[in-house]
Amino acid sequence: MLSSNQISQFQLLHKEHFGEEISREEAIDKGIKLIRFVELILEPLDYPEKLQNFNIKSISKP
Repeated sequence: MLSSNQISQFQLLHKEHFGEEISREEAIDKGIKLIRFVELILEPLDYPEKLQNFNIKSISKP
């Protein structure tokens, strides 16, 4: 979950970038979606560490 400060900062950044204010609920929704999007993009970068966790030494990336 996003903190109250993070929600307020997201609202401010959204207004500065897009020129429109968004509600607290919309900021929460968009903020969570943005975080999930970034996690999905960065997830493949953790692939070698995940292999080590399972003691898999050699496997090609999917």
